[in-house]
Amino acid sequence: MAITADTSLAIPAVVSAVHLIAGTISQVPIKLFRRLGRGGGKVVEQNHPLHTILVNQVNPETDAFVFKEIMATALLLHGNAYAEIQRDARGRVQHLWFLNPDQMQIDRAASGRLRYRYGLNSGEVVTWIDDPVYPPILHIKAYSRDGIVGTSVISQCRDSLGLSKAAESYAGTFFANGARPNGVLQTKGQLTPEAHQRLRQSWSNHHGGLSNANRLAILEEGITFQATSIAPEDAQLLATRKFQVEDVARAFRVPSHLIGSLDRSTFSNIEQQALEFVVHSMGPWFKRIESAINKQLLGRSTVHFAEFVPDALLRSDTASRMSAHATAIQNGFLSVNEVRAIENRNAVDGGDTLLRPLNMGPIPADAGGSE
Repeated sequence: MAITADTSLAIPAVVSAVHLIAGTISQVPIKLFRRLGRGGGKVVEQNHPLHTILVNQVNPETDAFVFKEIMATALLLHGNAYAEIQRDARGRVQHLWFLNPDQMQIDRAASGRLRYRYGLNSGEVVTWIDDPVYPPILHIKAYSRDGIVGTSVISQCRDSLGLSKAAESYAGTFFANGARPNGVLQTKGQLTPEAHQRLRQSWSNHHGGLSNANRLAILEEGITFQATSIAPEDAQLLATRKFQVEDVARAFRVPSHLIGSLDRSTFSNIEQQALEFVVHSMGPWFKRIESAINKQLLGRSTVHFAEFVPDALLRSDTASRMSAHATAIQNGFLSVNEVRAIENRNAVDGGDTLLRPLNMGPIPADAGGSE
């Protein structure tokens, strides 16, 4: 079956996987940091114009949450996400405007630089030539074979998703025509073509479809009904559809329980699967987006960088989290106010001091030698 970005959304498991990843990307904050010279530290750069764009409003019409969700959806379905970068006279980013991947084409200009051609609904084509210092387009790529355009999960797994779509269509046909067991109507005499057509139409009207399930059948003139058993391939329909959910989860690299398949999930392993989702499923997507922003929006800056902050996704249960906080405070790894910030609570006076046990001291330089 023909599978495109649009037709793939008729498969519930694909919709669930796309919403899961795009929703996770959009809800996790991405902040602009400034590197500190000492010890490789960093601090949020709230006064930088790009920070406001990434956190609050990307353009006068779109907030940061919606923009990230739109870009992530395009990235998942098309393998590429594009946005026009609007800059001021000094080259600083002012706004970002989403561009539909279906309307974008990339080739090379005579200069050898990448050329972006965007077809407007009016038929006009807008062209941008890539600038290594001030790129005109924010281009986020999924897995790429040539480093220029990304390849979507939809195109890579077209055959498998086609099987899912076929299973959906077959299920609809099966239940539309199979509200009763498949069978045959038998008569000792021979029917005329007109009588044959009338009988077929009458039986379909009164006993076909889910609304007529279990309806009483009245047969006349020696006609009998002989039921036949459900074919093995029909009996395997449910198992096939369940397997396709797992196949979609495998394609998008998400735990199957997060898109509604709980067959292999238990109380003991679901928390571990959630952690694996953040690290192995979302981690590469975060890095792709961060890399594109740092290269195309920040350019040559060696001081500033954008980074996702997925701390909330990594939270465990309350008891484990509080135990970890207590260990961090007691060993001087975090201050009380830093822990309170993680737990979304206000700072307290005196809470910025790092603590350590009084019975601890530096290790002598000559300690640890053999006798």
